[in-house]
Amino acid sequence: MSRLKYILFTALCVVSLGDLFAQYSTVGLDLDGDMAAWYDAAIGPGKSPILEGTFYKLEYTALDETPYFKGAHWAKGELQFNGQSYKGVSLLYNSFKDLLLIRNSALQYSSIQSTLLNQQKVDGFTIHKRQFVHLKDSLVPSYGDGFYEKFYEGDTIQFFIKRIKNEYVRSSKVEFLDEDKYFLFDGHKYVKYAGKNSLYKTFPDLKSSLKSYGSSLKTKLKRGEEEGMLQLLIHCDKLLMEK
Repeated sequence: MSRLKYILFTALCVVSLGDLFAQYSTVGLDLDGDMAAWYDAAIGPGKSPILEGTFYKLEYTALDETPYFKGAHWAKGELQFNGQSYKGVSLLYNSFKDLLLIRNSALQYSSIQSTLLNQQKVDGFTIHKRQFVHLKDSLVPSYGDGFYEKFYEGDTIQFFIKRIKNEYVRSSKVEFLDEDKYFLFDGHKYVKYAGKNSLYKTFPDLKSSLKSYGSSLKTKLKRGEEEGMLQLLIHCDKLLMEK
């Protein structure tokens, strides 16, 4: 039996032990055939075990003072790990330390339920209806490698937000404040976005049209005003497509 087949067969045993009530048909299982195809069909990619991770002790679990994105509670989401997609995974994103955790479904009622994945193999994830991608290697924003929310993906431009929480200690009280950073990808490089003027400087030939459109909006276009940012980005993408 090959190493891959042995791993898949072992993983099946792990899943079966983790869910005592689950039953998986072995019809079509051939140890000398395509076990990977049978495994995905029988178990489903969403239930495949993620084997590369270590126990992680949760920090600052008070809901009002938390380093976690959208609060210290597990949320169902989708995970892309090492080229494989997993749906319905309980996720927790530590935006202070830029770490993604998953909940060990077999131990979800114990104190050792959280698992820190091999972060380098996390390709991306979706949590609280926000899509995050792992930007790494040579072409990354000036902030560096890490998980970025893909805020907008158009035909010509993309826009990413680095969701950051910074820690402050004030009178023996710990606070975590959002201090997000914004980056525009113009198709060639990442540009730090500090407000609408950053967009005007990146596309000077569109400045007049963008300013005119911005004036017609009922929302503000300051840095951090994400509703207005999105509308302006959509319009900018449209203008670039028409060039």
